Amino acid sequence: MKYLIAILLALSTFTAVAQTDDYVITTNGDTIKCEVSVTWSLKYKVPGGKSEKIKTETIKEFYQQSNDILFRALDINDNGKPEFIHVIQNGPISLYQRVGNNYAGAIGTLLTSLNWYVNKDNGKPFNIKGGVLISTGTTSKAKDGFGELLKDQPEIYNKYTAIDKLSFNKILDLVSLYNTGQPYKPKVIKRDTEADMNKWY
Repeated sequence: MKYLIAILLALSTFTAVAQTDDYVITTNGDTIKCEVSVTWSLKYKVPGGKSEKIKTETIKEFYQQSNDILFRALDINDNGKPEFIHVIQNGPISLYQRVGNNYAGAIGTLLTSLNWYVNKDNGKPFNIKGGVLISTGTTSKAKDGFGELLKDQPEIYNKYTAIDKLSFNKILDLVSLYNTGQPYKPKVIKRDTEADMNKWY
């Protein structure tokens, strides 16, 4: 539930406009052109039809054109319970962002966590960077795992091996270079800037 709230907050920060290219992809692999709406829950509606809830049991991916934002159902905790995760780069290597809030009773405060996950060719995603915002960064194991994904493009892999600290900006650039051959270009509509995220780590 807390991650659904994070999704709703992310989408609600944008101004709603007419939507023409929204879609959902069902767990059967069918793509349905529709209007994706966000109120107190995630829903979609086909022209002339009724609103249906977007649930991981029936939907594995949805896209809202007005915000240019894509979510995919992933079992990142490996517990058989997928959840919708924000896709921030989509391609042979995909990059995902998950934001959550946890109450830490011991210190009496609400801690926000931001984690990035990565996978290749729809393989199992793994955590590449993140944690509670007062903590630091990327483990050597995650860094090595990320490098393995890049090895089949030696020029990009060499750029990776020359990096000392794997920042959010550098991850974005490496994934974009791998997928498109071009450095990362921020979207016009963007909830968090890489500069802001790098301040946290």
